[in-house]
Amino acid sequence: MKAAYFRIDDSRVFNDSLQTYFQRIRQRGVRSLIIDLRGEGGIREEEHVAQLYSYLITKPARIYESIQVKSNDFRLFDKDFSYKPYAKSLNQIKEKYLDRLVDSGNGYFFWQDESYLGLIKPADIPFTGPVYILTDGRNYSASTDFTSIASSLENVFIVGEETGGEYRSYVSGAMFGLKLPNSKIGVKVATWKSILAIEEKLANRGRGVMPDYPVSVSLDDFIAGTDVTKAFVFELVAKNRKAR
Repeated sequence: MKAAYFRIDDSRVFNDSLQTYFQRIRQRGVRSLIIDLRGEGGIREEEHVAQLYSYLITKPARIYESIQVKSNDFRLFDKDFSYKPYAKSLNQIKEKYLDRLVDSGNGYFFWQDESYLGLIKPADIPFTGPVYILTDGRNYSASTDFTSIASSLENVFIVGEETGGEYRSYVSGAMFGLKLPNSKIGVKVATWKSILAIEEKLANRGRGVMPDYPVSVSLDDFIAGTDVTKAFVFELVAKNRKAR
């Protein structure tokens, strides 16, 4: 059984290593790939979704349908606004992002200034064997985007639990802060909505990406630190290899 296990804790560290990784698994004749996206972290940004996805496709494909922004009014961003990682000041947010939004005419604006919003070219060394993505309830945001768009490929299977993020869209990006008047609890409100280029399924609205192979983790397994999902996927890979 030649399978590679790829654990992603933070995609910001794999920018310079993805090509080397996929070259290595090709050189070693790896036939099955396991991508572990469980837990917090995982894939952090939309461009990282595009980078990793490019190694799973053999022809150009779209990932994102659009990124929508409800308002371009910089006055929403009060003194509690956290500019990082988007800019160093409120002025820079206005110049780099808000002034470059395109009015849709439907009550929101489009952000169009990103390469990952167009067609994504396949990598020079795509992996076309079976791919198993491990997920749980802490798989959300861009990790769910990758899980969802990858699950549309015939050779990709989701193993574990329903993702915490919604299967077609999520909100993130620049946030403004507000304080609840009675409790004084601070709240950050996301203003950007990323929508995947996949068909909307009304029956699944509000749900995450559902696993092809559900695996439940019992309280006893959790306390004991037993990774039943990882054990399951390795058994599944071995079983599927014998069946071919």
